[in-house]
Amino acid sequence: MKQIRQFLKHGRLEAGDVPLPAVLAGDVLVRTHFSFVSVGTERMKVTQARMNLAEKARERPDQVRQVLRTLAEQGLMPTLRKIEERLKAPTPLGYSCAGTVEAVGTDIDEFRVGDRVAAIGEGLATHAEFNAVPRNLVVRVPDAVGLDTASSSAIGAIALQSVRQAALELGESVAVIGLGLLGQFAVQLVRANGCRVVGVDLDPAKCALAVRHGAEAASSPQGDQALTNALRVSAGLGVDAVLVTTSTSSNQPIELAARLVRDRGRVVCLGNTQIELDWRTWFGKEIDFRFSRAMGAGMYDPDYLTRGKDFPAGYVRWTANRNMQAVLSGTQCFKSDGGSGCQKTPLVLTLARPLDANQATWSHANLSATDGKYFILFLGFKALVERVEDMWFLADEAGRPKNTFDIAPNFALRALKELHIGFTPKR
Repeated sequence: MKQIRQFLKHGRLEAGDVPLPAVLAGDVLVRTHFSFVSVGTERMKVTQARMNLAEKARERPDQVRQVLRTLAEQGLMPTLRKIEERLKAPTPLGYSCAGTVEAVGTDIDEFRVGDRVAAIGEGLATHAEFNAVPRNLVVRVPDAVGLDTASSSAIGAIALQSVRQAALELGESVAVIGLGLLGQFAVQLVRANGCRVVGVDLDPAKCALAVRHGAEAASSPQGDQALTNALRVSAGLGVDAVLVTTSTSSNQPIELAARLVRDRGRVVCLGNTQIELDWRTWFGKEIDFRFSRAMGAGMYDPDYLTRGKDFPAGYVRWTANRNMQAVLSGTQCFKSDGGSGCQKTPLVLTLARPLDANQATWSHANLSATDGKYFILFLGFKALVERVEDMWFLADEAGRPKNTFDIAPNFALRALKELHIGFTPKR
């Protein structure tokens, strides 16, 4: 089968041939129809891989510490060999896909061959034709939801978990800092939760999109407009909660969050951003700072992740699996005729060009072609044929959108209109 892999030494990506994954007793073998690409995350990985060793070391100090520990324990030559082996070994990309069940492990009784499912997990739900995924990271897709939409369930679950961490109540006000993919999901979720929401982003286009998704206002972090918007939706108190989705080495998003939030409010960080809390400001307001980790409870618990042991709902209501179910259930509840109470919102998807599996290349320029303007990108896999068939990007090489599909502003992207370029995936 084909799998998109990255070589850390030089950053090159290829659609390489790999063996079919082994199906363990608690696994579900999924034939991928759509694999979701988080453009920002994967562009960051490609960029990091193309750095030289010194740049890689500056970017990943945690790995430098690991190398130093190995050096102290095993010596110079074994450490150098391990580094070289690691750089040469290909790494699979992707962590969110959807398709149909091809086979199940001996302990699985909740899924059947042919079921439509979504799957998540880094290194598990990869950009590959087949993935063997542990049962707790697989959910059934409702009939009303397309598999293309369902492939985004990981992103939806990440955003939903941040809303749960914020412990929002009906009528509260929220600011979302960073209006990329996660931010747009978060805006819609906050609105669905009965709260007023404002957005903040450097990109005016993303601000405008957030307003169409239900934000009452969205502005640049520069100047005082963001604070003005926050005070307006909170009756002058400051917002009850701030969701920080940015990925930056700057501390400005955290500083802005402290300005926007009310006394004893909550700030939830779900992005990879610099965090330096000014004692006087944060102590003075007694701000509650929280993290939101991945898709929900269980993602870092080996018993849950790989051994299939679930948490009782009476003790842990929202696991990663239950968050995925909530996202997909919400997708079918929000109708494209405006049943969510929001207007229809056009998002732009475009076909860049087919991925040539024979050449087996996936260039950094392709990922950069979106230039951060659009958010949604799928890998489409043709059923029954062992090669990657098509890749969808969001703009052509000049950044011009080509085809528009209307998607309702729900908290998981609505089923797209037919996106069949030369093949029809099984439904």
